Formats: sequence, C-alpha cells, structure tokens
Amino acid sequence: MIYSKLRIAVDIRERLAKDLNKIKNQVARWLDIYFPEFNTVFGDWKGKAALITLKEFPTPTRILELDAHKIVAFWNEYSN
Repeated sequence: MIYSKLRIAVDIRERLAKDLNKIKNQVARWLDIYFPEFNTVFGDWKGKAALITLKEFPTPTRILELDAHKIVAFWNEYSN
C-alpha cells in the first residue's frame, strides 16, 4: 500500500518536472524569437527583475513606448 502511493507520487513528480522543463523551454524560445536582446540585459529570465519586466513590458514594442526613466522607476517601485 505505502509503496504504491510512493510510486504514484514519484510518477507525478516526474511528469511535473517534464512539464516545467517544457514550459521553461517555451519561454526561452519565445524570448529568442520575439525579444532576442532580453538575455543580454538580464542574466536569467527567471530572476525577479526579469520576471517583473516580462509581466509589465512583455514585448520590445511596449518598452519602446516608455522612456528609460519610467522603466527604472517601475523597477525601483517593485524592488522596495
């Protein structure tokens, strides 16, 4: 009984790990296609500032609509 539950839990964990990896690859691919300079600005897209940027300014067009001071002010607002 306990071993079957453990086996089921391990199977679920492996499936979730595969799904998470698939999603990470999709995000990385999307960034490479639509936002290639993103990785030169941010070292890792999973970092706090990078995720905030992707949430609020998901495309280069959206960033071009704002000036640098507004973007920095927005980052400062979230970092406090």
